[in-house]
Amino acid sequence: MMGLRFKEGGWVLLGAAILFLAIVAWATAPAILKMTTRPPGDGADVASYQFDLSNMRLPTTAVLEPAMLHRDMVPVLDAPYDIRTAQDVIDVSATRAKYLVDDDPVIGVTIGTASRAYPISMLNVHEMVHDELGGTPILITWHWPSASPRVFDRRIDGSPHRFGVSGLMAGGNLAFYPRHPTGTHGGEPLYSQLLGRTFTGPPNTLTAVPHQLCTWQEWHAAHPETTVAGRDPALKKRYKHADPSAYYMSGGLISSSDPPEDGPPPKSPTLLIGAPPQQVIVWTPDQGFSASGPWEVVDASPPHIRCSHCDAATGTRQTLWHAAHALGLTEPRP
Repeated sequence: MMGLRFKEGGWVLLGAAILFLAIVAWATAPAILKMTTRPPGDGADVASYQFDLSNMRLPTTAVLEPAMLHRDMVPVLDAPYDIRTAQDVIDVSATRAKYLVDDDPVIGVTIGTASRAYPISMLNVHEMVHDELGGTPILITWHWPSASPRVFDRRIDGSPHRFGVSGLMAGGNLAFYPRHPTGTHGGEPLYSQLLGRTFTGPPNTLTAVPHQLCTWQEWHAAHPETTVAGRDPALKKRYKHADPSAYYMSGGLISSSDPPEDGPPPKSPTLLIGAPPQQVIVWTPDQGFSASGPWEVVDASPPHIRCSHCDAATGTRQTLWHAAHALGLTEPRP
């Protein structure tokens, strides 16, 4: 067999082959690197996520279990993509590129004279958004499997922190963690979103920030000068397909923390008034809500309870019955 003759163009062929291999390596390197350096977690063993699991403080009804293949699979926002005025949102609502319409749910936050709305359609994808409002560093959280919104002051010992989604659920509710400033992984405590505190490692409780789960129309009417957190345009398709409405209408649970069969349906919207260690009062639809009274069940996605006289500063929280029960928040009931 005749060998490669460089005098007859062999150098050109060799150079082309090297260039081709270089392009393939350049194109596949990010995927290969991501596979070899991805954050801890194997989707099966809780210990593989490499959190501090010492000093466990969950009730026996709450199962700590994998919810994702590894930690940090959720694209948490370190800041809103942009900040829009209410008029910006109204103007664009008349076009095909609608951002919010009247019935769209939002988490509304007011600190001092500043108000901001965070669309649930955005939070279905990001679950957590770091922001600063009224001079306060805040963490907006939304766990759609438990229909649970909470907002926290994200300072620990006076210093603002950033947090990540652990890839684990505790009692059917979001478990998150404080990121290492260096970007390394391992040994972080776990926080329960619904409890607002660590349940592993050293004890720490985040300061809750009053907020409201309501429609954009309701929030804008009460806060006409509100701003709105913007979405990442690169994730437009992901936002569109992240609606969990079908999950709320189904009977199955993602969590293994099953509530007792003699209680309300697992996905019943539940309102918690007060915060541990103070008394927690639980309201669920089986307690006879009246649409004309101060309590009203909203069956729209996400399901929740509208409370016209609740003071968010007292620690009012929304969730679904299965998570409230698993985390020991269902007693006493009025």
